[in-house]
Amino acid sequence: MVVATAWLALVACSDSSDSGSASGSGPTSSTTSGDAATAWMERVCQAAGADFMKLTATPELDLSDPEQAVSDLLAYVGTMATALGTLSQAMREAGPPPTADGQQMLDETTAALDAAKKTLDDDRAAAEQALATDPAALEAAMNKITDDMDAIGDPLAKLDANKELDDASKKAPSCVKLEQTFDPSSTAATPTS
Repeated sequence: MVVATAWLALVACSDSSDSGSASGSGPTSSTTSGDAATAWMERVCQAAGADFMKLTATPELDLSDPEQAVSDLLAYVGTMATALGTLSQAMREAGPPPTADGQQMLDETTAALDAAKKTLDDDRAAAEQALATDPAALEAAMNKITDDMDAIGDPLAKLDANKELDDASKKAPSCVKLEQTFDPSSTAATPTS
């Protein structure tokens, strides 16, 4: 799923090993249900797309200037947190996905996104504080960011595991665009309609 691919691209910065995604278990494959799922995915990807596209501009870290490198990296962590918040909000605005257990899936996924955003925001603030006041504590703060990103895992696992939404993400034009941006080897085809 495209949003999972984008999240995995983020987590890759912290050397995370597993997205935690599982094989799908979508409830139906009717045309009406599929069309509704595609429309839902399009709405979410379109709303969150601009913030996720900003993640393609990874910082060029100049290690000869460690303070600037850390500052640039922390700005990128802030961009990640913003993208997660935007995705959570986009999902809330789109409402429950048109699948079995849609409300539960929405509630659990947005809670996971909100928790991930809060963790990154808190870690970024702590690292910025350390950068400004206690350079000796900076390494520990940066390690905490990495450890927390690994611990967050894939906040989109519920969506990722739903075959109907996964299939819909391959048909929704905005999702396909994001998928191809974050995974150029993607098999997602550009929709013709």
